[in-house]
Amino acid sequence: MRPLSSGCCAGLLLALSAAAQPLRIVTWQPGEAPASPAGAASNYPATLRLSQMATVLKAYDPDLIVLEGVNDRSACQRLAGLMKPATFQFAQFAALRGTSNAPVTRPAAVLARRVTGSVRSLDWKSAGQIDSAGGFAFVPLTVGTNPVWLYLAQFVDAPAARTNLRIAEINARKRETASQYVLHHTRWFESALTNSSATFLILGNLGEGQALWPGDNSVHLLKQGGFQANPLSESVDPTAMPFPQLFARNARFDGAPQSPTSKDFEIGPVVYELAIQPPPAPTTIVATTEPLSSPPGRLADSPQWALPVDERFLWLAAPVAGALVLFVLLLLPFRWLAWRRQRRAWVPPRAASNAVVVDFASEPEPPAALESAVAPLAELGEGGSADWQGRARNAEGGARKASASVREGLMAQLVRLMRDKIFQRLNSQRAHLIDSHVSGTMQVLELEERLEKIQSQFQARLDDRERRVAELEKELAAKEKFIAEHTKAKLRLASRASNQ
Repeated sequence: MRPLSSGCCAGLLLALSAAAQPLRIVTWQPGEAPASPAGAASNYPATLRLSQMATVLKAYDPDLIVLEGVNDRSACQRLAGLMKPATFQFAQFAALRGTSNAPVTRPAAVLARRVTGSVRSLDWKSAGQIDSAGGFAFVPLTVGTNPVWLYLAQFVDAPAARTNLRIAEINARKRETASQYVLHHTRWFESALTNSSATFLILGNLGEGQALWPGDNSVHLLKQGGFQANPLSESVDPTAMPFPQLFARNARFDGAPQSPTSKDFEIGPVVYELAIQPPPAPTTIVATTEPLSSPPGRLADSPQWALPVDERFLWLAAPVAGALVLFVLLLLPFRWLAWRRQRRAWVPPRAASNAVVVDFASEPEPPAALESAVAPLAELGEGGSADWQGRARNAEGGARKASASVREGLMAQLVRLMRDKIFQRLNSQRAHLIDSHVSGTMQVLELEERLEKIQSQFQARLDDRERRVAELEKELAAKEKFIAEHTKAKLRLASRASNQ
């Protein structure tokens, strides 16, 4: 018992330490951070700028860094290498573009200590059929032993939402739809993951709609979905600070976010302190009836009857319902056959005074029933025909009851065997379906990662060509200027020679 108790205590302490895993997030808008050319010295301006950024970030010992407004991908990659001795990975560079391939949101880069999967970006039009610019990117991370999913959600408001009340209201409804889609996306991931205690973080400007329309319920929808909000201000200007709002589920905020001032930068970073905790136990919801004074027909509209339904319950209830229906369909033929056999076994007695007809051909009689049926016949003589017929009928009834009991026992065993087989088959099919779903999801994410890499490589090549074209144009303009000056000088010399 002592080793068992010590092992249980150690497991409990390990679980408590994992549940209280701290998480520190730093978001920052440091301004322009151009990449230094290959082989640049340490005193090069771009290199010095990245070193200053790394020094500021190291002071907070973060687990996750989100940089906004840094336009160069290679600069973010080099910044991850400057964070030593801590090991950071360059996880994501989200730059959402519009129909004309022009950027509609400021780029955001994610640096994390440990990235555990593929990163993907979606825009609102292709994801949730929302007619608005912007979108979101999600990054799978691991903090200690806890999985963390980070969502970077950026919603671009309509330009006329600040001057037209009608457009502001429509813009608020689109923002609410975007919040609902992100919430549904997190629920879908939570149902597909084997570890249901994953932490979800939504970072962005989804909760800034009340600055344009007071009736915006985006923050209320996220709170209903289990997210805890810790905004700096609901009416803060998104162009002034980087990602002022953070929503977390299965995590607890340890105080308000800090905004320390930086020495060499105009805007300082925003530091969030969180503690990862397991999800709360589900509470029992009791539906209360409406008062009698309410009109009939409005009972269904009352919010007291809106009970939340978990999608995992539907996934479990569907196979059970199918198994019950299949069990009933298979049981009906057996019951019909049993009824026919019972009806065939019953034969009415003939109107003879000295004989009785008993049909024993339908079911084999057990030995005990045959002995009970033969014993009265051996004791009877030639006289007492009425007494003899009564005893024969009693023997027939005993034989029928014995065969019915045997039949019911065999039927129960057969039904139990079929039920076990059906449940095993449905369970194996469900496991195969879940495995195929997870594998398909991973394949899609890998394909998206490959497409993102190809797009980034193509964009880098395109930027190099555009830079080269600009350099050639400058050289051509310089040569044309030189040729024009040279021509003017020749003309001057020619005119002077002619004058002399």
